[in-house]
Amino acid sequence: MISPGSECDLTGLKLIDNPLPAGGILDGDKAYTGYAWEEALLQARDFLLIAERTTNSKRPYLEEIEKQGSKVRKRVDTLISGIVRLMPSWIQAVTE
Repeated sequence: MISPGSECDLTGLKLIDNPLPAGGILDGDKAYTGYAWEEALLQARDFLLIAERTTNSKRPYLEEIEKQGSKVRKRVDTLISGIVRLMPSWIQAVTE
């Protein structure tokens, strides 16, 4: 699912029908910081949402978990950058 940059990523995640398998792990960036949503996923589906925490977070992760999440996020960011490079930088629309 692709959502507009102006929209919160967590909003898009909530719109997906049956989005996540039970027992899974999802790495997210700071946009996914929603403690109530994290707890609901964990309790209802045994699903762990690992979002990047800010330095002053009241719920920091263990260092090992944060390092693993950082590695995954870097790979995803690199992949997305590669896809964006393949796209045209300008598109001329002649009709709506």
